[in-house]
Amino acid sequence: MHEAHPSSFPGAERPAQNLQPGVSFPAAGGQHNSDEYRGHALLGHTRTIPHGEDDYEVGALPSFDGIETQSIQSSRGDDASAPLTPFQTRQKLLEAFSPVRLGCLILLVLGGMICMAVVDIKKFSAWAHADNVQGYEACLTFCAQLQTDDKLAATFGGHSAICDTNLDENQSPYVEVCNGLGGKKSCRGATRLAHEAKLEKPGDFVRCNFKVVKPFWKALVTSLIFISVIGLIIQDLPGQILLMGGASILCLLDIITRDELFKGISSSGVTSLAVLFPISEAIQETGIMDYVVGRVLGSPKTAIGALFCMMFPVALLSAFLNNTATVALMIPILCTWARRLNLHPGKLLMPLSFAAQLGGSLTVLGSSTCLVTQSVVAPAYMMQTFDLALVGAPLMISMTFVIAILANTPLLRSSADDGGRDACVDASNAYTVIFVVEHGGGLAGKSIDETGLKRVPGVVSIDRVGLSASDVGDETARGLDVVPLEPDDQLRIVTSVRGLIALRSQGGIRLQNATHLELLGGRRRSRFLYEVSVAIESEFCCTQIITSIERLRQELGAAFVAGPKGTDITNPEPHEVLPGSALLFEADEAWVDLHARGRWQLAFSLVRQIPKSSPLRVGGPVDDLRGLVVVIGMVVLIGLCSFPQTGVRLDFGGAIFLMMLVGIRSLTVEQVFNTVNINILLIISGAMAFGEALQKTGIVSYIADNLMAATVDLGKAGVIGSVYALSVVLSMFINNGATVAILGPMVVSIAQKDPTLPLNALAWTLTYGAGSCFTTPLGYQTNLMVMPDGKYKMPDFLRFGIFIQIIHMAFTLGFVMAYLQLW
Repeated sequence: MHEAHPSSFPGAERPAQNLQPGVSFPAAGGQHNSDEYRGHALLGHTRTIPHGEDDYEVGALPSFDGIETQSIQSSRGDDASAPLTPFQTRQKLLEAFSPVRLGCLILLVLGGMICMAVVDIKKFSAWAHADNVQGYEACLTFCAQLQTDDKLAATFGGHSAICDTNLDENQSPYVEVCNGLGGKKSCRGATRLAHEAKLEKPGDFVRCNFKVVKPFWKALVTSLIFISVIGLIIQDLPGQILLMGGASILCLLDIITRDELFKGISSSGVTSLAVLFPISEAIQETGIMDYVVGRVLGSPKTAIGALFCMMFPVALLSAFLNNTATVALMIPILCTWARRLNLHPGKLLMPLSFAAQLGGSLTVLGSSTCLVTQSVVAPAYMMQTFDLALVGAPLMISMTFVIAILANTPLLRSSADDGGRDACVDASNAYTVIFVVEHGGGLAGKSIDETGLKRVPGVVSIDRVGLSASDVGDETARGLDVVPLEPDDQLRIVTSVRGLIALRSQGGIRLQNATHLELLGGRRRSRFLYEVSVAIESEFCCTQIITSIERLRQELGAAFVAGPKGTDITNPEPHEVLPGSALLFEADEAWVDLHARGRWQLAFSLVRQIPKSSPLRVGGPVDDLRGLVVVIGMVVLIGLCSFPQTGVRLDFGGAIFLMMLVGIRSLTVEQVFNTVNINILLIISGAMAFGEALQKTGIVSYIADNLMAATVDLGKAGVIGSVYALSVVLSMFINNGATVAILGPMVVSIAQKDPTLPLNALAWTLTYGAGSCFTTPLGYQTNLMVMPDGKYKMPDFLRFGIFIQIIHMAFTLGFVMAYLQLW
């Protein structure tokens, strides 16, 4: 074997054959008994471990040739990476389309068909426009022509048009003055009469807006497919497949075009989210979360206190900064914080999204929904920057209290609450490791209880090395947990592999043998933890190689971390390594492949690379400088994208920032692609395609017209309540900005007809409703962002969000009505 220092090969390329995670190697010597052991173990009790699985346990296997052996087993029942057989495929389909699900789906479809059968099909219409008309009279004439000319109407996607000659009603058609200079058309508000359509600037022209009656069969098919898709998503089937698949069917039926089908994928919202995923990973790697968690968020004693500490700052930030970027920055911070507080991240991440939505309705700068409202209601009402805060501030404060209280109940739980923790880990299935408290790391001066280390998932116990209960005058173990830690104190921690990875990412402590691990070289991205099972004739059973730092590093390219698993933690003496013992090493993957593959084959019968176990790139001067650049860059990006005057969009600015991160080696190209959550992006794209279909077929217009007509005579409270309810319902399924654009002209019309209803109050209600979607993840982008880390599914949002939405509606109506009484 070529013996060399691992760090001597920082640029070594991998050979054609790599050391694959989970490969079982032949044992040394080729003895009959060892071959028999391996054959029985691999065929009867173990399997190869695919890269990417992270929930494992050590299971004791039956003895072979009188030797009790252990092997690393998966806690899952089958190999998730194995291809499905025809029988398994049939079983999966039967599970997906169970009789109960099919029955519910049939009932939904029948209900939709009955509802569609009793409606007035002429009311399914959508807005269209024609440019360069002479005025309102010419617009009215053109509209009348559409009613008689089917071919002309077909060019606008319908078979007729709605024309109303009553000039007192703001219905179809109407005209507005637009400007087309610079290639981008912008309009300055609606007017009814020809003499009001004044062309005052170069490039001005008159646009004729009218409603086109859509084919009824398209509305029927769209509604049935949409109901079916939503029903199956609620039944926990994959949303990305259902939404994109359903939208593809609509495209095949020529209800939407191919451009509209894939419009969402190229939209600024989806591309912004795509670049934010790897940026969030880069921020997490800087270690800034530990500082923020310790210095800013603190260590509240209760879950309600934690929610208050988180929601108020997030809401205030979202009032001025981009919501999407703010949530992307906070997700990794809250995941780290949740571990310290012994909370599931699902208890914090959904309230995080809700706080961002509440804060986004405090100022015009808070979200794009507010900006759309400002433009739609102008010039009838010129919304100022802080107008929304008159009602939005008390609304945000009161809803924060409500969410914090209800989040601490069973209403808020993610689908992974029962399976996301190492609840069954005990000392017999864990490793014992020694950590040292660092100088200036933030943990010195705090007790073990205050650090939150005991609440890290996977940690079984923590003891102070060299300190007993009698030393602190308290004969109970509790006395040691409240004594402040001092620099260089040693902590003996019994933990699972998952807990060890989490502990290594905590600031303020380091492994006792951290200097030995650093000798493996500076290629930290290629260093991983390896869990191995010692072969029967391995040299680890008969020599002291495990205690020889140089031999391990030079011959195996590794450093010892912990083991054997499950040994008596009260015995300070080195433990004997037996065949089948599970040990934990850290090694440079590329170096082992190139120089030490043969030695690993001889020493271990099973090898598993632990995914996502590379050491954090923090602590060094270059690391600190890189982390500073990442944090400052993210703050600058959020600031530039939050103010429209800068002209910097989040997708464009984020892409440039992402390229810079790759350039300074904060991220690799492989990391960028691995961190992008394609499922979330497909869900958003599919939802946007359905939104286009709902608008094009006239379903949205039908719902809006009928609901407003039914409530317009119910008084102030009825009208305000209908505006809120309608905006919430529509924003569940179509873009928030599109919801405001559809309902804005109706709100203006209501205010013009009823002087007792101020337009500002109606515009605020519209903004609060469209900008606050709590019941489905499809309605708001930040809801989708928190789904992966929170382990949420659609029923989780429905169960918790429906109560929040109802209370939010009640508070909105109450505060708006109070404003009308006072002002």
